[in-house]
Amino acid sequence: MSEFPSGWATKTIQETCDIHDSRRIPLSSEQRRDRKGRYPYYGANNIQDYIDDFIFDFDAVLLAEDGGNYEEYESRDIAQYATNKYWVNNHAHILTGKSGMDTKFLYYSLVRKNICQWINTGTRSKLNQADLKQIELLVPPLPEQKKIAEILSGIDYLLKAKKAKVKKTRLLLKYTIEDATSRSATGETVPLKELGEWKGGGTPSKSVSEYWNGEIPWVSPKDMKEQRVSTSQEKITEAAIENSATSLVPRGSILFVVRSGILRHTFPMALAARDVAINQDLKALTVNDRCNANFLFHYLSSKSDEILASCMKSGTTVESIDTNSLQNYEVPTLSPKTQEQLSLFAEGITRTCEEEESQVESLNMS
Repeated sequence: MSEFPSGWATKTIQETCDIHDSRRIPLSSEQRRDRKGRYPYYGANNIQDYIDDFIFDFDAVLLAEDGGNYEEYESRDIAQYATNKYWVNNHAHILTGKSGMDTKFLYYSLVRKNICQWINTGTRSKLNQADLKQIELLVPPLPEQKKIAEILSGIDYLLKAKKAKVKKTRLLLKYTIEDATSRSATGETVPLKELGEWKGGGTPSKSVSEYWNGEIPWVSPKDMKEQRVSTSQEKITEAAIENSATSLVPRGSILFVVRSGILRHTFPMALAARDVAINQDLKALTVNDRCNANFLFHYLSSKSDEILASCMKSGTTVESIDTNSLQNYEVPTLSPKTQEQLSLFAEGITRTCEEEESQVESLNMS
């Protein structure tokens, strides 16, 4: 007896979809402006910009084929359901459902299966078409596909509304912290290097099993997705701390990503919610008694774009922050009382955002 409802079957992408290859078409500067002005643009991870593109005008699922550092993204970041005209570069797969397969249902099936698990990692991460064709999906009859897609579309609408609310609230917090700090500052500034102890990280030897699968979070850029970090995808042991380049960073420290492809557009930072270890792509600042760590974190978060622009290294293969520039970044001095007040205000706003994000996560799991 089948464990699936009647009419449901496991099928591959090759059986259920047509995969359309993008192609290179040289564009004039005028055409490129037209592309950017009139139609949405889809490139690898929806971030990189390419010149040679083509346009299509049918319902389709877009998947980034060549995305660089996929580990920093989730399936929703590299998949797009397109209903109107899009410019698509030659680093994307375009999928449409064959007869009996609803394209929107296809999109939701792929997102929920975690596309990233099929990425081939190497010099550059890549989702090969040969591997894509063999991905298996659980496919119900077409009427049920459409009903499921309609329900999930409604959930997506609610998700977008909640995400937009969180984004606006965080933007309000950013501007409020900037404005309040500017009005309350003493007029003096101090470099970050004088506000505490800085530590770098490292990677324990992968060949020593005793170093891994312990209880200590070993934080890397892929774990820096929240404002507070208390866990990680990989964990290490006390032996790894004692015998490798990584070190224990105390709770309350501010963590910075200093080497990662994500630095092209974002400067991730977080507060350590417990003692953690970090890899070589992060730096940690354990704040001294000259500054309130929570206030400093929120202030630096409000200035992240400015810090990224002023501290980015040039001419490196992988985007990197110049540590010396970061440590010499000047921050205004405020009285301890003002720092505490702004810290409490920021925490109140942050809790509200986290509650909304928790609801978003619950909807994502549905």
